[in-house]
Amino acid sequence: SDVVGESGGRGAAGCGPPGGALATPVVVRLKDPAGAALLPLVAGTAMAAALRELGVPAAVKWPNDVLVGGAKICGILCLLAAPGTVIVGSGINLRLTPEETAHLGLHGSRATAVNLEGCTASPDTVLSGYLAQLRHGVERLERDPADAVAAARPCCETLGSSVRTELPDGRRVTGRAGDLPDDGAILVRTDGETRLFVAGAGPHPRPAAGCPRALRLPTPQVPLSIL
Repeated sequence: SDVVGESGGRGAAGCGPPGGALATPVVVRLKDPAGAALLPLVAGTAMAAALRELGVPAAVKWPNDVLVGGAKICGILCLLAAPGTVIVGSGINLRLTPEETAHLGLHGSRATAVNLEGCTASPDTVLSGYLAQLRHGVERLERDPADAVAAARPCCETLGSSVRTELPDGRRVTGRAGDLPDDGAILVRTDGETRLFVAGAGPHPRPAAGCPRALRLPTPQVPLSIL
């Protein structure tokens, strides 16, 4: 695999103040294109691990957000540029005031920043830690995708939580998030039935034997709300 990154000074959506957020697009070239479906989870796990090394108790919200105490500190967005080549974009809040974070929350969510969590690390320190963790995560993914998912489980805040989502036909579903199968989808127990959810419209590996039929959520943006 090949991991190449660079950084910019605003958040991924360009809505934060200058210098308040760090946007980092990373080009990842995979030997096995099938691994692309797991990259949002791998990248989120990498960012959470990098922040934890700096003393920030970050966790992953399936499939592509990083939270601290339920407040969003980083978002991950992956774009398939070519088979096996993925642009992994991350936008992390670095230095914001409480008033500024109030304008960043979406869908009723809260936002936070590295400085608000008591961390004074420089942008270079945050970036280098993330890139190192991402490289390790991609290497693990290419060795064994199941190991990449296993590494994500301990820091996935969604697991065990009550969650709600909206299906493509407009129906709302609530339940309790169970486990992450080895393909990186998520199992949710609802109404006495276990359902498998897959985020996004792109290709995704088939569920493992014994897993229920996958329900594909229409977008990776806030597919499951933690209640």
